[in-house]
Amino acid sequence: MKNVLKELIMKLKVDEAMAYAQELYASHTDPAEVHEMVMEGLTEVGRRYATGEYYIADLIVAGMLTQEIINRTHLTEIGQTPVVARGHMKVVFGTIFDDIHDIGKNIMIDVIRQRGFEVIDLGIDVEGMRFVEAVVEEKPNYLCISCVMSGSMVYIKELLRTLNAKNLMGQMQILIGGAAAPSADPSFAQYENVVFISNDFYDAIQFFEKQAKKSIDSES
Repeated sequence: MKNVLKELIMKLKVDEAMAYAQELYASHTDPAEVHEMVMEGLTEVGRRYATGEYYIADLIVAGMLTQEIINRTHLTEIGQTPVVARGHMKVVFGTIFDDIHDIGKNIMIDVIRQRGFEVIDLGIDVEGMRFVEAVVEEKPNYLCISCVMSGSMVYIKELLRTLNAKNLMGQMQILIGGAAAPSADPSFAQYENVVFISNDFYDAIQFFEKQAKKSIDSES
């Protein structure tokens, strides 16, 4: 079962992959398992692109397919009604400087927007000062920083030092995600505002689900 969806995605069988994902949800498969299969397929497409077996167009198709599967199935997973945030819940999101990967970022943005969060997407290859400017201008509840290239983690550390030095942490919660996140330096722990560091897509979704529920409970 697990390899079927992965192979359909890595072979870019768009319609078949969508249909099979829907079958998995209809059979009450754990959403976390479906997401794991999807991301494994996408990872394999990325590997084939890196070795020259696939082209940029193939990578784009795989990314769009991944977004479509997760967006469509996550909103209807096992018939549950999505938790939708209330009030002004703002997120600033961007891929850090010297990193142009955006598939994971775009998927996350789609999902949390559907959860009722307002998202300001800074895009890719975002310099630290642009993040700082966005924090000053938008005063977000959450700052999400995506990083796939391990060499770019140094820029996240610089950004955190700058935000701290300028007293801009405030009540903002900071999330760091992407393939490079597990290599985050232990020194990140000194910033209490950094509440999430992971490359697990489903964990990130669950984090925002909990935040949305908190916003509802606080108004009850």
